[in-house]
Amino acid sequence: MDFIYKTEEEVKTALQQIGWRRIIEAVEKTFVKEKDADCPPKVIRFLPNGNDFRLMYGQMDGYFGVKLISAQGANKEKTLSESGTYSLYDIETSKLLMFCMANELTAFRTAAATAVAIRHLATKRDYHMVGVIGCGKQAGYHIEAIRDVLDGDCDFWLYDKDDKEFALSSIHFHALPRLKRDILQYADIIVTLTPTTEPHIFAKDIDFDRDVLYCSIGGDNEKKIEIHQEVLFHMHVFCDSYEQVDHTGIMHRAKWIPRLTSLGDFIIDKKSIPKGAKLFISTGVALQDLAMGRMIYEADVLNGTKN
Repeated sequence: MDFIYKTEEEVKTALQQIGWRRIIEAVEKTFVKEKDADCPPKVIRFLPNGNDFRLMYGQMDGYFGVKLISAQGANKEKTLSESGTYSLYDIETSKLLMFCMANELTAFRTAAATAVAIRHLATKRDYHMVGVIGCGKQAGYHIEAIRDVLDGDCDFWLYDKDDKEFALSSIHFHALPRLKRDILQYADIIVTLTPTTEPHIFAKDIDFDRDVLYCSIGGDNEKKIEIHQEVLFHMHVFCDSYEQVDHTGIMHRAKWIPRLTSLGDFIIDKKSIPKGAKLFISTGVALQDLAMGRMIYEADVLNGTKN
């Protein structure tokens, strides 16, 4: 082969070697797109079994990347949450540079995007109580990324409706198990990682005058929603992509968000952080995948392991 191929374990190892600090910085740059960047909205096709396929592609800095991934939320056996592949090309020559499995790549970039939002939108810089609701695969990556961006100056509270996931995650990540209502009432940052089809957080659960940042990660297609759309009319709302936010369940049901700003615009404008409750809606953007793929590829080339 004249291109690099990497398994899931090899992708994970490569990204661990690169480290969270560089990963977060690379994802942060994708929010402020380069002049030659192009990133159309993802294409989502729902399957009869309730799962879906997403096609995501984008170009930046001489690279073109394509990800095809299936979200397996309807998999009742829970043996697989997602399955995908990533292809990285040279724009000038159209040559395939790298082909790899995409699950670990997706997990790292999703957590890194949340960390970027926290870096720019969290108001209490001296101390953070971080609540994580949903203790599936994404929880571990988010805890690692958030610890890095907050320099370890934070405590984690975890909640999951599955008692086994709840207990194992708390022990493994040195976090404290808490009731969901305690997280909603006291945490400074609340990350929801729940691919639910009906909301489980409502306006009555939120003190809109309190400085708190909600990061909604699980509602990334029109059929999934974590937080009821009624909250949008009481909060400052941020998203990773104007073009994609209407793919989310919360936007699909609300139809309109009165105060919506992309995180990229907020970073560029250098505006002060608004007071009160804030919401970051993460949809997962192809340029974030491209940032991951590019780093893996360039690290391989630098180390002389390219085939």
